[in-house]
Amino acid sequence: MLDNETHSSDMGYELNKVRAELEMRSRLLDLAMDCKYAIDTDGNIVYANETSYRTYGYTEEEFLGKNIRSLTTKENATLIEDRIARMLERGDAVFASAHQRKDGTVIPVEVHGQLVSIGGKEFILCLARDMTERILAEKVLKRSEERFRTVLEDMDNGYFELDLRGYYTFVNDAMCKILGLSRADIVAKHFSNFIDPSDDKFIDNSSAIISEVVAKGVTRSGMFGTIVKGDGSRRIIGVSVSPMKDAAGIITGLRGITRDITDRIKMEQQLLIAGKLASIGELAAGVAHEINNPLTAIMGFAQLLVNDDDVPGNIKADLEKIYSQSQRAARIVQNLLTFARSNTLEKSVIDLNGLILKTLEMRSYEHNVGNTEVITELQEGLPGISADENQIQQVILNIIINAEQSIATKKKTGTIRIVTRAIEDKIKISIADDGPGIPREMLDRLFDPFFTTKDVGQGTGLGLSVCHGIVTNHGGRIYAESIVGEGATFIIELPVSKESSGKVVSAPAKLQKGIHLSVVGKKILVVDDETVIRDILTRILSECGYDVDSAASGLEGLQKIENSQYDVYLLDMKMPGIDGKDMYDTIGVKYPDLVERVIFITGDTITKSTLDFLEATGRDYFSKPLDFTKLIKTVESAVNK
Repeated sequence: MLDNETHSSDMGYELNKVRAELEMRSRLLDLAMDCKYAIDTDGNIVYANETSYRTYGYTEEEFLGKNIRSLTTKENATLIEDRIARMLERGDAVFASAHQRKDGTVIPVEVHGQLVSIGGKEFILCLARDMTERILAEKVLKRSEERFRTVLEDMDNGYFELDLRGYYTFVNDAMCKILGLSRADIVAKHFSNFIDPSDDKFIDNSSAIISEVVAKGVTRSGMFGTIVKGDGSRRIIGVSVSPMKDAAGIITGLRGITRDITDRIKMEQQLLIAGKLASIGELAAGVAHEINNPLTAIMGFAQLLVNDDDVPGNIKADLEKIYSQSQRAARIVQNLLTFARSNTLEKSVIDLNGLILKTLEMRSYEHNVGNTEVITELQEGLPGISADENQIQQVILNIIINAEQSIATKKKTGTIRIVTRAIEDKIKISIADDGPGIPREMLDRLFDPFFTTKDVGQGTGLGLSVCHGIVTNHGGRIYAESIVGEGATFIIELPVSKESSGKVVSAPAKLQKGIHLSVVGKKILVVDDETVIRDILTRILSECGYDVDSAASGLEGLQKIENSQYDVYLLDMKMPGIDGKDMYDTIGVKYPDLVERVIFITGDTITKSTLDFLEATGRDYFSKPLDFTKLIKTVESAVNK
């Protein structure tokens, strides 16, 4: 009995020595609050720290002596033999496992094992780390990364990451779309590979900004430039770049946002052009009003004198020249007004040949002083096209001006040849010059925004891109052909209209001479602030047999209406003080029966407010310079009502 007690005491003493040694050695493994325990080669736990008891939910007495197999899940218990064998063979190992607490809760653990020898016996000293929080954090991080990737892929803007050398390490789908390439075609390529080689400024700025972001850790935005897509087309982009840092705050690369702003810039430029045209329109309306008044008088008095039998024939010939040139001046003013109108798409069936001739007339002076010969080969009986006359004229005028400038860079004289042909269901317009031509590598870029073949300061690079937009919106196409040294040809193709053109423009007919018996004694009131207009209208209408009265202002006109009755009222739209619109509104209130006798005359047919008012009244109106023959017929019709 004594021997047994002595042996038991000796065993406890030895076990305590082992545990003390294990405790000392376990401190060398890790100082963190991890579970530390030791097992013998059969898997029995011979030592454990306080953290182990708390983690697994056992008391010291319950925990010591348990076999490690009872602390693992069934799936992991079958692996114990192999893991102990690996420890005995290698001396240490790291593996993941799943342990069970006393209450049955399963906890994921990462076990670091080390083989130790104490008193001639081998033990495995283990450090088990509860991985619950880490696994949860990894799941949260993974979900966060997935959301981040989802956001990146769903972005409309391009997102990219570069290494410190400027090579792409990641791009999202939007970036692939912007560049027109797959991710594999972009990643590992230098950013400069996708920049337009001719955009030296963008290349230099990008390199300088990337160096600054890396050196200073700042964010830079507002970079703009041209890229080349996979299909060879060019687009304008805006870029913002910021540094990308690791956990220690060290810059490891760059990340950035890219936006394709080509369409936005086009829109802004079109709005800018529209605004400028609107301003030009306002100016043109005022200038036209001032010019058309004297032109009305010149044309009117010339017509009167041509019809006078007492005027010698040679003088009549001179008068006809005066009348012809005044008509030309009137057409130039009208062309200016037409070109300056708003560029809102208003389609109608137009005569393309007539539009070309009208446009050439606008440039006739420049062609004469610039020694530029214009040759036209316009097919007769050309079908009409359904188009906005102002916009198509803008396209033709732009190309003609480009041809003039191209010729001027090469020589003092040159030729512009314009040909129209009907080909199947479209009209083909060719405008060719004999200037220096356009290099082949530039032909595909002519219609890109901001691309220009002109010297710095001599072109915005927007004219042809606007032309391309206009022609495309009309269902046509525009392109260029050229041989360097032999000139360039721009070809415009537009679809033939399915409607027939019913608009025929002819020169004003000469005045019919003599008194019209049906109107003798009929009274007309002419209200215009221009003396020459009152004089010519009074003269012409009086010779037709009318009793004509006149007023120099709207106020005087209203006073005369109060005191007398007239069969027709000719009102000028624009006058100081009370104008034609004010007079019409007053007549409508005080004398509503008289509004149907009003005929307007105006020098402003461009201002939208004026046109809207005239259309709203439903009254006849005549633009200056006046077509007196039509005016006389309209007045006679109003009187006979």
